Amino acid sequence: MSDSLSQQTLQRASSALLSNPIACLPEIVKLMRTLSGNSGHVSVSELAEVIQKDAAVLAKVIGAANTIGYNPNAAPISSIHQAIHVIGYERIRSLAMSLMLIEQSSRSQSSDEQREMAAQALTAGCLAHKLAGTRLRMDPEQAFVCASLRNFGRIVMVTCMLDDYRSARKLAGVRPDDEAYREIFGLTPLELGYELLKAANLPEDILAALRALPPGGARRARYQARRANAHGGGFLGATRQPDAGRQSPGRGIHGPREGTGRSL
Repeated sequence: MSDSLSQQTLQRASSALLSNPIACLPEIVKLMRTLSGNSGHVSVSELAEVIQKDAAVLAKVIGAANTIGYNPNAAPISSIHQAIHVIGYERIRSLAMSLMLIEQSSRSQSSDEQREMAAQALTAGCLAHKLAGTRLRMDPEQAFVCASLRNFGRIVMVTCMLDDYRSARKLAGVRPDDEAYREIFGLTPLELGYELLKAANLPEDILAALRALPPGGARRARYQARRANAHGGGFLGATRQPDAGRQSPGRGIHGPREGTGRSL
């Protein structure tokens, strides 16, 4: 990547994320950082503080905690602290992230590209969750987070640098995607997401999933996703209530080493 141009892009993205009142991206990063370590050392108050930053997301998390999927005893839940206890630390991470992405994709003030990228991130997470729960030896919640975050760089670009993103997409009509993005930004969306999340001190097991797939890797991933969806009866619900036959957590999802293939 072009060092000077990529550094300018990283600085622009970092500054914009701190000042943009629309994007849910800082909350997503803080949520991942809060829960990526040992959840036993995260207090309910710390987690509640992250979730209640967005009133719409807060309301939906409490609403989900009152559904039979999370709350089979139908105990009334009226606060985020109660919701966290009912849903659990691991599930709350992917549930809150899902709702943040849904909220981002449905806001009228968001651009078409913002809504599209947020929806793509949510779709990728749901497919990964289904694959992990039915086909692979992975923690479904971790799989959801890692797959969703592969779209983080694109969401940042369309949120903070929309005109440049549109220029890159136009250039991609006549040149390979990665080449077009490096021409405009100095790095690809996947590389931007990796660098921003690395700077946020996310753990290696998440960062490993943000590396470029080797040649043919994207094609194999799409084929596996289609098979999982065909056998599993479609996408998971928007709030992704827990499956009855959930596997016990595994090692998490580990992305392949850096390759020369195109990023997703």
